Amino acid sequence: MKMGGATIKSRCIKSTESKNFNHYLEYLHSEQNVVINSLQLHINYIFRNEPRVQINVYCTDSLSLSTLIKNAKDSFVIQRLFSTATLEYFLKRHPTLESLHIKSNFTDEKLQEDAKLWKLDRLAFRNSEDMTPMLMRKFNGRYMILDNSNYSKEFWQGLIRKWIRRESYHNLQAQTGGGKWASIRDTGYAVHFFVWD
Repeated sequence: MKMGGATIKSRCIKSTESKNFNHYLEYLHSEQNVVINSLQLHINYIFRNEPRVQINVYCTDSLSLSTLIKNAKDSFVIQRLFSTATLEYFLKRHPTLESLHIKSNFTDEKLQEDAKLWKLDRLAFRNSEDMTPMLMRKFNGRYMILDNSNYSKEFWQGLIRKWIRRESYHNLQAQTGGGKWASIRDTGYAVHFFVWD
């Protein structure tokens, strides 16, 4: 197969198992680096307006290979267990990431104050649980989704009250011109808190 200016021994398989069409590229292990570089060159040629690149991490073995992928903006971490050290390694190797969706469980190592995680624009955690207070305190981006968080209704009421009084959460900007500050919805099992600039 000719791809990205290189001839590669590979096979492309189309799958319709899900609602979306997926394509899988099978290749020889010895040609791994050439295949990944050529695939990205090929995709960039097809979509000339710089396609938005997303990396899905299913196992830590693939992390070193992921560095061959350039200009990634989004990432999903789907591996069952993922340490904070591994996360920092991944974020350092992909400085162009803007969003991260973590679907795996974290080990209980502490994230550093200067962790690259806090500088992302969008962050989502499937199981934030006991990490919820720390994530809310340190995150400085614009969008955050925390599933399975361990926070009571009283906490949310206090957070919103402190934000309105400008006592804390200053990174959540308010409109000062008397307009609408935020949309807040409590469904009984989730709290939706949208701040409008």
